[in-house]
Amino acid sequence: SATDVKLLAFTGNTSALPDSLQRNTFVQALAKKKELLQYYQFAKACEPLANVAFDLWDPKPRDTAAMQNKAEEALKLVSTTKDDFLKLRYAYQAARMSHYAGNYPACKSTYEQYIKNVKGNSPVKGWGLALYAGAVRKTGNPGQSAYLFSKVFNSNPERRNQAYRNYYYTGAPADAALKYAKGDAEVANIWAINGFGNYDYDLNSLNKVYQLEPKSVINGVLLLREVNKLEEALIKSSD
Repeated sequence: SATDVKLLAFTGNTSALPDSLQRNTFVQALAKKKELLQYYQFAKACEPLANVAFDLWDPKPRDTAAMQNKAEEALKLVSTTKDDFLKLRYAYQAARMSHYAGNYPACKSTYEQYIKNVKGNSPVKGWGLALYAGAVRKTGNPGQSAYLFSKVFNSNPERRNQAYRNYYYTGAPADAALKYAKGDAEVANIWAINGFGNYDYDLNSLNKVYQLEPKSVINGVLLLREVNKLEEALIKSSD
C-alpha cells in the first residue's frame, strides 16, 4: 500500500510524511523509538516473502533464498538488540522465514534456542510453537506435531482455528498425540479437539473431557455440539 511504501522509507522524521500519517499516534511512537521502527520495517519486509498468493496460471515458486537470508538477518538482530520484547519477535521472524523456506531443522533450532524458554505469556510464543509443530510434522513425527498444535489451540485463541485445522492435517490418531500429553488438562484438550472434529455422535469425547476437566467451558461447547447432532437427526427423520 502507499502507507507501507512511505513507512518502509521512514527514518523518524514525521514532517516528511503526509498529514494523515503525521497525526497517527502509532507512527509518532515509532519515530521516538528507532529500534521499534527497525523491527516494524523488518517485519514488513518479510511479509511479501511469506504471503505469496498462488496462481495456477502463473505458479511462481517462493523465494526461499531471500527468506533464508531474512532468517539469518533476524538471528543477528536477536543477538544485537537488548530489548527482550524485540528479541522474541526477531526470533519468531527467523523461525517463520526458515519454516516457509523449507529449512525445518533451522526452524526447530531457532524455536528451541530463542523462543521455547522465554519467560512470560506473550502470544508470540504460541505463534513460534505453531511453526515448531509444523516443522516437527515435516520432519516425520505427526503424533508429536498434533500434540503441539493442541497446545497452541489451548493457549492462543487468535490462532485457534488454524491450530485446529493443522491438528487434523497431521493425520495422527488421538492415541499418537495423547502419549505426549502431560496432565489432565492437556489430555482433556486433545479429547476436545477430537470431539469437535467428529461428525458422528461422540459421547466418549464429552465424557473424557468432563471427567478430566469438569469446570472447563469446553464441556458446554461439546454438549451443544452433541445436541445439534440430535436436532439434525430429528429434522431429517421428520422430512
